[in-house]
Amino acid sequence: MTTKKDFEDDRIILLNEVDESPISTAIQSLFTLAQKDKKTPINLIINTFGGSIYDMFALYDAIKYVQSLGTPVNTIGLGKIMSAGVILLVAGNTRKVGKNSTIMWHLGTDSIEGDMFELRNELNEVERLDDLCNHILCQETNMSKKDIENLLSSRVDVYVTPEQAIEYGMADSYLETTVTKHITDSKKTTSTRSKKTTKKTTKK
Repeated sequence: MTTKKDFEDDRIILLNEVDESPISTAIQSLFTLAQKDKKTPINLIINTFGGSIYDMFALYDAIKYVQSLGTPVNTIGLGKIMSAGVILLVAGNTRKVGKNSTIMWHLGTDSIEGDMFELRNELNEVERLDDLCNHILCQETNMSKKDIENLLSSRVDVYVTPEQAIEYGMADSYLETTVTKHITDSKKTTSTRSKKTTKKTTKK
């Protein structure tokens, strides 16, 4: 059975939810691991539907702070990397995605209630957060502000393939599948050895 300590020993942080409790735990793990060893990279594995934008910014800023101390923080997107998960994915020193993962980005949403003044205040805050997200995407990817505006122009959820994520600069590369290659090579080696053995037997 894999425990939290096992993941900490391997410098791995798993993130499935972007909410106050899991984000606080992830930040604590980041700071603890960086303090223990400043040179060895930390791997943040992201598999999330998204969540709280404020908690997302808290972890993003924590990642950047740890990186500024000289500790690499690499991100790996697996399964679903959606909404807030995208901003966290692009924050890594190296960013990898699974070949079968799904990436989704959209404009900020909020349940707004109240009188006219409250509505205006809340709308201004949503706009501020959207601008901040777009600014981060411009910094961390190959996309310009205009590219991002065009991508979100339909104002619906935008699904991005792993190939497109690499093209846009949201990720650097795929998560390598060296295990399959190793198995294939082993089969080839076994087959070659069998043939050689058969030849030797025939000569005798």
